[in-house]
Amino acid sequence: MKKYSDSKLQFWTLARKFLHNYLVYTLDRSPETVKAYKYALENYIEYLELFLNIKRDQIDFECFSRTNYELFIRWLKETKKYCNKTINLKTTAIRSFLKFAGDENVELMKFFLEIYPINSLKIQKRPIEYMSSEAIVAFLNAFKADTRNHRRNKMLLILTYELGMRISEVTFLTLDSLHLDIDNPYVTIVGKGNKIRQVPITNKTVKHLNEYLREFNKDKKIIPLFYSMKDGMPHKLSVDAVEKVIKKAAEISRINCTKIPNNVHCHLIRKTRAMDLYKSGISLHIIARMLGHENVSTTSGFYAFATYEMMVEALKKTNDKAINEPIRYNAQLIDKFLYSLD
Repeated sequence: MKKYSDSKLQFWTLARKFLHNYLVYTLDRSPETVKAYKYALENYIEYLELFLNIKRDQIDFECFSRTNYELFIRWLKETKKYCNKTINLKTTAIRSFLKFAGDENVELMKFFLEIYPINSLKIQKRPIEYMSSEAIVAFLNAFKADTRNHRRNKMLLILTYELGMRISEVTFLTLDSLHLDIDNPYVTIVGKGNKIRQVPITNKTVKHLNEYLREFNKDKKIIPLFYSMKDGMPHKLSVDAVEKVIKKAAEISRINCTKIPNNVHCHLIRKTRAMDLYKSGISLHIIARMLGHENVSTTSGFYAFATYEMMVEALKKTNDKAINEPIRYNAQLIDKFLYSLD
């Protein structure tokens, strides 16, 4: 176990080691996860500077007392106006850092043990958000085939939806990700922690991809699947660029479809795909594999409940006569059943 003589420098030394070595190489966390943990630590430093008037060169592990930690949570909630889920993510990062510091230097373990008993904030269970069938159709058809960029964007949206990808997974797609000339075509996706999964695609999407490749990669020399040209060279689309494509598609499709949500993002498309598969009768285990969830409980926590539409269809199949009469039910009890994991 290492000793650090300067109590202030050791915080910065261990913080950098935690972010740039431990998370990346030991835990094999994704760049997005590392970024989230870094933001959490920056939030705590911001709190120390603004709320407690502690300068950066004065920060040490004594600043991570139980009292300061509890005040930090209150500051996130009341000043930063973060929701409980976001606060829990940030406090999880702080706890992970303090656990790491304690493993590096046993004298620092007391700071982790002091805050460990503090419970996470309660998160109200809410129904999963996803786009309606009408909305997702309008969204996927937002871009027409009138320009080169529109044709690229249309293919990006189709593949993002069909594969249920995270936004970072979209940017990692390359020509080698595609396996089209086989009986059961599929796409190789690089997920969280560089974990690989293969997801099958429909023949219709294969046709779309072949058309796309004939225009955007006919010589099969360009590595990124989705790219933009800069200085005469193809560069893969960044996360920001993909987000702009999604926002623009939502803006266009909202003109003729009032059911497009106000905030459309990649994770919403991913949840919509999963819900569509679930409503089609696909097993949660299969959906979990398609989404790249390590544990099926992660998937079931999102999608293992019936929607009102599914309940009505089930009633029609089991008792047609009952559907002919007005359905009378206690809305509060139904909601409690539908949106509970109990």
